[in-house]
Amino acid sequence: MATTENAQMNYRLDENVVPTKYKVFFDPNFETFDIPGTVEIEIDVKEQATDLLRLHAQEITINEVKIDNQSVDNYHLDAAVQMLLIPVKLSEGQHTVSIRFTTRMLTELAGLYRTKVDTPDGRKMMMGSQMESTDARRAFPCFDEPALKARFDIQTTRPSDYVAIGNMPIETEEENDGKVLVTFQQSPPMSTYLVALVVGPLEYVEGTISKKYAEESSSGGDLVTVRVYCPIGQKHKAEFALEESKACLAALQEALKFAYPLPKVDMVPLDSFAAGAMENYGLITYRTSLLMTDASTPSAVKERVSVVIAHELAHQWFGNSTTMVWWNDLFLNEGFATLMEYYVVDVVHPEWDVWAHFDPSCMQGALELDALKSTHSIRVEVNTADDIEQIFDFISYNKGGSVLRMLATHLGWPKFLDVLHEYVKRYEYQAVPVEGLLGVLEEVAGKPARDIFVPWLEKEGYPVISVEHVGATLKLRQSRFMANGDTASCTWPVPLTIRTGETGMKIVLGTAEQTVDVPEDAVCLVNAGHTTMCRVLYTQGASKYLAPIIKDLSVGEKCGLLNDTQALCQAGAASITDLLDLIRLLSAGVEDYALLISLNGAVSVIGKLLLFDRQEEADVRAAFDQLQTMVARDTFENLSQSPVAPERHTDCQRLALAATTYLKVTKDAELIEDVHKAFKNIVECIGTDKTPSMDGLKRLPNDVANLKVPVLYAAAAQANAPGQNAEEIFNKLLDAAEKDPGADGTACLRAAAIIQDPAVLRSICGTVFGEGSRFPVSNWLYVSRTLPYTVGGRHLFLEYVLDNWARLTELMGVGLNMFGDFLDDAMSAFSAAPELDSVLERLGKMTIPTNCTRPYEQAKEAAGIRRAWWERDHTAASEWLKQNTM
Repeated sequence: MATTENAQMNYRLDENVVPTKYKVFFDPNFETFDIPGTVEIEIDVKEQATDLLRLHAQEITINEVKIDNQSVDNYHLDAAVQMLLIPVKLSEGQHTVSIRFTTRMLTELAGLYRTKVDTPDGRKMMMGSQMESTDARRAFPCFDEPALKARFDIQTTRPSDYVAIGNMPIETEEENDGKVLVTFQQSPPMSTYLVALVVGPLEYVEGTISKKYAEESSSGGDLVTVRVYCPIGQKHKAEFALEESKACLAALQEALKFAYPLPKVDMVPLDSFAAGAMENYGLITYRTSLLMTDASTPSAVKERVSVVIAHELAHQWFGNSTTMVWWNDLFLNEGFATLMEYYVVDVVHPEWDVWAHFDPSCMQGALELDALKSTHSIRVEVNTADDIEQIFDFISYNKGGSVLRMLATHLGWPKFLDVLHEYVKRYEYQAVPVEGLLGVLEEVAGKPARDIFVPWLEKEGYPVISVEHVGATLKLRQSRFMANGDTASCTWPVPLTIRTGETGMKIVLGTAEQTVDVPEDAVCLVNAGHTTMCRVLYTQGASKYLAPIIKDLSVGEKCGLLNDTQALCQAGAASITDLLDLIRLLSAGVEDYALLISLNGAVSVIGKLLLFDRQEEADVRAAFDQLQTMVARDTFENLSQSPVAPERHTDCQRLALAATTYLKVTKDAELIEDVHKAFKNIVECIGTDKTPSMDGLKRLPNDVANLKVPVLYAAAAQANAPGQNAEEIFNKLLDAAEKDPGADGTACLRAAAIIQDPAVLRSICGTVFGEGSRFPVSNWLYVSRTLPYTVGGRHLFLEYVLDNWARLTELMGVGLNMFGDFLDDAMSAFSAAPELDSVLERLGKMTIPTNCTRPYEQAKEAAGIRRAWWERDHTAASEWLKQNTM
C-alpha cells in the first residue's frame, strides 16, 4: 500500500456510485487510543461500469479491502483529495465493499476524539465524535458527501462501566471478556456527517413526548424518548434541559404538522467540543456549558440553553431528514435552524420576548459581515473541505435566518409554515437541491414569493434604503451598503413596512428608486418592525427626523435604529456625534433587555475605536467609563433596590447585563468591597456541591443566579483595588475554571482575561494557551475574545499568536476550525494606522492555513475599515465624551 499526493485534484465523488447501507464496527481502546474497525458498504453502480472506486478516507490505516468478498491489494490513499482509490472493474448493479481499518481516538476535536468527564472516582477518558462537515472520513472509510444518504447499522464495544450512545436506540448488548458489544438499531437514510457515537461513564434523566402527525410521515411508534445525559451524580443539572427538549420538540411537531422522525433523541454534554452543539441524527452533542444548568444558573444562560436546544432539534427536520445536496446550500440547514430557534422558544416561553433579541443577537452579525467586499452570497460555490469549513459563518446562519424571517413576515407566518410543512413532507429522508424548496414556495405561496426570495440567495450584500420626506412624498432609493463607504448600484426586491402614526403600508421596493404618497405632516418609519435585512438612511438625520416618535418605537425598532446609525457612522454616512447622542437618548430608563444589549454593543464598538493604550488618553478613558456607567446606571439602581431577585425573566437578564457593566467601572468603595466579598464566596463554590450566597452584603441584592457572573467580572476588573491581590484573584479564577467545565467555569476564564495587571498579563497566554494547558482547546476562545480588549492585552496576545503560530494552527485548525476565530481576535483590537500597518505586515509574512483564508481576508478588510473610521472620528468621539460625560 502507498500514500500519494495526486496532482489531479478531483475532490468530488463519482455520481454513478451510490451507497445504500453501511455496517460499521468500532473497537475503541481507551489506553492506546487505537480504534480497530470494519465497514461493509452496499453500493449501487448506476448507468455505466467503473474501473476505479473512489471513497473518502483520511488519516486512517487501511488493513484489508475486499470487493464482493474478493481481496484487492493495489488500493492506495490520495491524501490531497482525502480519498481511498480502489482500481477495480465494477459492472452496473449491486456490490459490497468490505474494509478492515484502524483509526485513532484523536486529540483534535474531529472524527472520533478524546475528551474527559468528571466522575466520583476522578476525571476519566471518554470518546466523543464530530463528523460535520467532512470528518466522518477520519472515523471510517465512507462516501462522505451529504447527498449520499444511506442506512447505517453500527456496532461498538465499550468498557463494562461505560455507556455507549448512538444515533439509534440500542438493539442488543453482549458482554465478553470485560467488554460489552453494543448493537444499535438500523437508522433511516442519513448523511455521513450526521453519524455520532459517544462512549463514556455517564448517566441520564429521561422523559417522553407523544408523536404527532405521524400519519403524514413514515415515522413509526407513538412516543419519542428524550434523554439528557450527564456526568455521574449530576442528574439535577440535566433536568432543565430535559424539560426544554420535550417542550421544544413538541412545539416543532406542531409548527411543522409533521412527526419527529426517530424513536428517540439523546442530548450529551462534552467537555471538549469545538462548536456550541451538533445536530447528529437522534444524538445531539453539546458543549457542556450549553446543556448543564442548576438553580444558580443565570437566566440569560438558561435562555441560551433553550435556544441552542431548539436550534439543534429544528435540524432533525432541516438537514437531517431533508438534506441539502451539497454544502453550497448550507443555509437550507443552518438558516432554517437559526430562524426556528427563535420561533420555537417564543412558543414555549412567550414571556421571554426572544424575537426582540433577533436584531442584536442574530441579524446584526449578518449585516456586519455582509457589508464587506469579502463577503459571499448565501448560495456559494465550495469544492474542498477547506472551502466548506469557512462558510459556517454569519452568512449561512444569520443571513440565512434573517432572509427567511423577512420572507415569513412578508407572507405571514401561517402561510410560511404551510410552505415548511410541504417541504419537509415532500422531501422526507431525501437530499434535495434548493430548487426543491423554491418549487414548494411557488406552489404554496405563489410566484411573487419566489421572485422576492431568489435574489437574496444569489447576490452578495444587501441594500441601504435612503429616505427623503418632502411634502406629501416619500422618496426611497436603494443601493448596496458597503462598510467602507463605497457605493454600488444594485437592487433587490425589498419587502418594507412603512408606518405613519397608527397606519402601516406594505410595499416591495424592486427598483433603484420609488416614491410613496404619505401624509405631509407624518413621521414615516421605514422598515417598521425591523424585519427586513437592510440599513435605513434618513437624509434629514435619523435622530432629528424620528425624534417625535422615538419613545414610541418598539424594542426591535429602537435596536434597529441604533445599529443602523452605528453602521452608517462607521461607513462615513453619519457622524459619530449622531451615534453618541442617540446612545444618550436611548439610555434613559432602559426597560428592555434587547435594547440594553444593543446599547452595550454600540458602546463597546466606540471603546474599540478609542483604544486607550496611551497614557495621555487617561482622561478619555475616564470619560468612556462614565459613558458605560450612564448606559447601565438606571437599570442597575432600579433593579438592585430589592433584596431578592426580580420576578420577570427579562428583568433578571437586564440586572445581570447592567451589573456586569456598572460594577466593572464603579468607583464606589463600599460597592467594590461588596463585590470582592461576594467573589470569594462564589469562586470557592464553583465546581463543588456548595451553593454560594450573597447574604450579609450591604449593596448587592441576594440574587446569586444573575449576579454571580457580574461579580466574577467585576472582581477581575477591580483586581487592583486597595487591599486586593490581582495574582491571587487570577489564580482563584483559573482554579475554578478548571473544576467546572460548564457555564460558571467559562465565565471564570473570561473574567481572568479582564485583569489589567502586568504580572497577570505576562502569564495568562502561557498558562491558558501553552503546552500542557489545564483547559480544553475549545475553551481557549473565551480568553482570546476578551484579552485583546484590555489595556496592554492586545499586543501581548498578538505576540503570542505570532510566536506560537505552528503549534496553534496544528491544534486549532482541524475539524470545525477555531484558528480562524483566534486570528480574527488577534487582529480585531487594532485600529490606529501605524500599529495596524505593522500588524498586517507581520501577519502577511505568515503562512495562512488554507482553511482560514476567507476569515483572514475578512478580518484584514474589517481592520482597514476600522482604521479609516479611527482617522475620521477618533478626535471627535474623544471630545464628545469629555464634554458630555465628565
